[in-house]
Amino acid sequence: MLELDGFAVLREIGDHPEAFGGIGAVVAKVAGELVVKRLKLKSLTVQEARAVRDAVGSDAFGAIIAGLNTANLKAIVAKLDKHHPELKGSTAEWQRQHLTALLDGVAEPVQKSAKPKKAAAQPKAPAVPIGFRTEAMSVFRESLKRK
Repeated sequence: MLELDGFAVLREIGDHPEAFGGIGAVVAKVAGELVVKRLKLKSLTVQEARAVRDAVGSDAFGAIIAGLNTANLKAIVAKLDKHHPELKGSTAEWQRQHLTALLDGVAEPVQKSAKPKKAAAQPKAPAVPIGFRTEAMSVFRESLKRK
């Protein structure tokens, strides 16, 4: 069976939009979905995201990012800068701005901070014996013997 070259077909659709006039909205939707799928790949790096933006153009990329739902947007930003301290409680607006800053090179991903090492265990003070062996009990016993 002949294998379909999807990229070649998409190039031809782009080169001959008049032949696909009735499905322009579908083509735009699928194009955006393809870009989002690429950005959601587990191995995505900042450099790869920049390459995607450069390939589709800044305006188209901006429109795609503006149309992202909050879950997809947060997933993409978390892939690129998962150790940023403001990410956890951030808004979609902050995430869009941060994604743009990362791709423009204005911001760099935050490196994982080293966890502070726990201090060496302090030797415990000897426990005070409880019960009849305490010094107070010894004094009390002695006082009973004198009576």
